[in-house]
Amino acid sequence: MNGDAMKDGVLRRGSTWSYVVRVRDPATGKKRPLWKGGFRTEQEAKEARDQARVDAKKGTSVLPSRMTVAQYLDAWIEEAASQVRPTTLESYRMHLRVHLKPRIGGERLQELTPTMVQALYGVLQREAGLSASTVRRVAATLRKALNDGVEKGSLPGNPADRRAKLPKVDHDRDGIDELHVWNSAELATFLDHVKGDRLYPMWRLAAWTGMRRGEVCGLTWRDCDLEGGVLRVQRARVIVTKADVRESKPKTRKGRRNVELDVITLAALKAWRKRQEREREAWPGEWPTHDLVFTLEDGSPLYPAHVSRWFNRHVKAAKAPRVRFHDLRHTHASLLLAAGVPVKVVSERLGHHEPGFTMNVYQHLIPGQQRDHLQRVADAAESARPRLRVANA
Repeated sequence: MNGDAMKDGVLRRGSTWSYVVRVRDPATGKKRPLWKGGFRTEQEAKEARDQARVDAKKGTSVLPSRMTVAQYLDAWIEEAASQVRPTTLESYRMHLRVHLKPRIGGERLQELTPTMVQALYGVLQREAGLSASTVRRVAATLRKALNDGVEKGSLPGNPADRRAKLPKVDHDRDGIDELHVWNSAELATFLDHVKGDRLYPMWRLAAWTGMRRGEVCGLTWRDCDLEGGVLRVQRARVIVTKADVRESKPKTRKGRRNVELDVITLAALKAWRKRQEREREAWPGEWPTHDLVFTLEDGSPLYPAHVSRWFNRHVKAAKAPRVRFHDLRHTHASLLLAAGVPVKVVSERLGHHEPGFTMNVYQHLIPGQQRDHLQRVADAAESARPRLRVANA
């Protein structure tokens, strides 16, 4: 061995100093030597060695690896497959396949830096033409993957953390506007138009419960208490790929919720159940064994994308302002809040994780709030004026 003899884990090699500590290999549980070199002085090497020993005791030391980013992401996505929703998994796979592996897959995982990650974001905007909001979604996938690597000891830190600056979202350029909602008259115009449609109960239900498209398509009769006028939202039919539609749980734990129905919507559902029974009896072929509330005439489940397409056609035919199916949910929330329904009730009805989130999303849709608060203060101040005059006299 060249250089001076090693003293207490520190060794001189040529003009630089190195240190060695023993680190437990998470894969085998056995300790292995971890070398670090290139220090200009013995003191620098000793200080780094001391910190490395502390890290080794904490279990935060990372053994050197030649693993590439692509190799790590391939292993990570396989493990994630059993831990996330199918739609989330498909989004992860697309981000890895299209954006991440082609651009940084060949880099060594442990050599990835915040500067390299931030440069990736710029490339995705300039060369791939992605909007800032889309880049942020790709970044969220990368950040999640690398966070898991830190937790498992493959990385000493996450290079996709806050040090790698995300692009700012330009709302006008990225087409992210305020939520589009109908007022009560516009909603009534739409519902009047679809009254003759076979799936009128579905349109009515979506408009007066705030249920998501997948939740409406996944609703079963066993989730419906028609006597009590309550639905239990417990599942959703979601599109994973064009050829793959699956049943999934609601987005959050609070997404599993009870939703009470108004009298008209309840009556529409009761009438729909009778109609569906007649269609079942009249259908010449075998009726599916599922218990879905809304189906095609032959009992087949509704394809969620088709529901959106039918909705768009009805909106156009009704000459109503253009909104998406999901905007029925926003419309329901905004109408409830404008009518003075407590935020907590609206939040529970929509399945949000907390009322504060509901208010942050929808408060700007309630016109006149600022004026109402201002007027109350002004009225209170005005009513106090005579008393002030008497006191001064």
